[in-house]
Parts: sequence; C-alpha cells; structure tokens
Amino acid sequence: ESRQGQYLDPLPTEEAFREAMANDLGSPGALQVLSELAQEISDAAATGSNVSEAQQKLRELSGIIGLRLNQEVEPTIVDGWRQHLKRFVA
Repeated sequence: ESRQGQYLDPLPTEEAFREAMANDLGSPGALQVLSELAQEISDAAATGSNVSEAQQKLRELSGIIGLRLNQEVEPTIVDGWRQHLKRFVA
C-alpha cells in the first residue's frame, strides 16, 4: 500500500532531541533519537511517503552537535572509520 501524499512528521523527534540535549547535554540520547529518525526516514521513503521535511530536520538537529550530513565524505575517511569500529565490535 502506497503512502504517497503522507509525510513523516519530524516534530516529535525534535522534541525528544531537545529534551535529551537539555538533560546535561545528553548527547548519547540525542544521537539515539537522530539514529531512530534516520531509520524512520528510510522506512517511510521506501513506502513512498514525503520525507523531505524530516530529512531537513535531521540535518538541522545533527548540526547542533557538529554532524554535517550535507557533505560528501572522502572514501578514505569512511574506510578508516570502519577499521576503527572493527576494534570495538570484534
């Protein structure tokens, strides 16, 4: 069933993010909220929902904690990050 015409409302995520950050700069909680929004965006986009407002909100909120989602990332940086993560996942 297509959800075209529907859109993903980012307001609840923004409220949760701001609440986490207000809690003594709770960046782990804020990152979790952003991760959940990214997954919701992916899921909603797959069903044809309009996610442009939610994508913009994800970029805006990510910028508050220094994440820049609009820029291309050098492949060497991505590869280095994967190598770094292997140390903690293995």
